Amino acid sequence: LKKYKGDFQLILFFSEIAAISITAFATKVFFQLDLLTICFLCVVTVLGIAKSYYCVEFRLLLSFKKILLQNVAGAIGYCVGILLFSLLSWWPIPFLFAELFQVGYILLSTSIWKETKTKTPLLTVSLTKYLILIITGFSSSLILYLDRILIYPFIGGEAVSIYTVASVFGKALGIVMTPIAGV
Repeated sequence: LKKYKGDFQLILFFSEIAAISITAFATKVFFQLDLLTICFLCVVTVLGIAKSYYCVEFRLLLSFKKILLQNVAGAIGYCVGILLFSLLSWWPIPFLFAELFQVGYILLSTSIWKETKTKTPLLTVSLTKYLILIITGFSSSLILYLDRILIYPFIGGEAVSIYTVASVFGKALGIVMTPIAGV
């Protein structure tokens, strides 16, 4: 096999452009958020996609320690973000800091982000597989959250939050009670 280097950064770049467009459109049209919040959410989205792409090196090498440390960095970022949220009362801050801390750790721990933006003969194959993964991931998320998506316009965000917490509590009790009932 020939070892090609490329495609990865191109797919990442175009994924981020698409994600920014979708995030900006969805947050403006469906949630009527202000421009500053939309911009911050676009930054969080870009960081999240970069995190997902660049941490692939940890998964390819089965570096569980680095995966753990990446998540610890995210937890620290959430804690810092929550502290800043308590001062500024602006909800995107914890998400921004969690993604920043994780991407920072990944950039310090991998070299995959240094790969050049070149096209290889495998771009079409890679893009096809990537699109299949995107479609299946989107489909599974849609199925998972479809009930909440459908009831949101009728009962509002606060009621959907209560419904979500109540259903998680019920499912958790079911997980605990089912084995006990079998005894």
